Amino acid sequence: MRTIAYVDGFNLYYRAIRQLHCKWLDLWALIDSTLPPQHTLDRVKYFTAPVHALPGNPDSPARQRIYLAALRAYRPEIEVIRGSFTVHAKCQRMLHPAGRLARKEILARRRHAYVAQVNRDIAAADPTWTDDPGPAVHVINTEEKGSDVNLAVHFLNDAWADRADCFVLCTNDSDLAEAARIVRGELNKEVLLLTPEGTRPSAHLVKHATACRVIRKASFASSILPDPIPGTQLTKPPAW
Repeated sequence: MRTIAYVDGFNLYYRAIRQLHCKWLDLWALIDSTLPPQHTLDRVKYFTAPVHALPGNPDSPARQRIYLAALRAYRPEIEVIRGSFTVHAKCQRMLHPAGRLARKEILARRRHAYVAQVNRDIAAADPTWTDDPGPAVHVINTEEKGSDVNLAVHFLNDAWADRADCFVLCTNDSDLAEAARIVRGELNKEVLLLTPEGTRPSAHLVKHATACRVIRKASFASSILPDPIPGTQLTKPPAW
């Protein structure tokens, strides 16, 4: 079965790669090892954005450039589609000093992904809630632009062009649910949702997926690029 995979780079990083310390990741091997045996992986499309140097992490752009160069050299079948990454100062009110948050009604509803993350961050504390929102502070606001739109456009375009029989989504972005509905419901294509072990897939995506599979932690551990990349001088960054 002809298969194309779409990898949401930042989504995969924060859901699995960062925690598993496997940044020198062979995306092709990871996806291919998770697919059912009847699938033939034809292409992986990797959606990311150039990161910016931030205080405390000034070398991150250089490390990303090395990684992308390694992917291109070792896995030419992987297509890298870039969005943009913005960094700017923003004035916001504090939710209250760290460690003093509590489970207020809005947190208990778990309406947004960030709510679940906040709950996890404070679960081990014994906080007390206060209605005082705290002072306004300037924060460094980072935001990825374009990757979700790029992924949806490529996903739909490839499906309309009949470039595959199965389309694999490695993301948890519920904004892609409508695209998945069209590809499966109107174009009669298979949509396979891949979710890292230990994380919960978006219910909106699950609703329109033909099937869901878990990417095991062992698959991350075994899907590492060679160091150095054969035929090049590209080596894994020391910090990784």
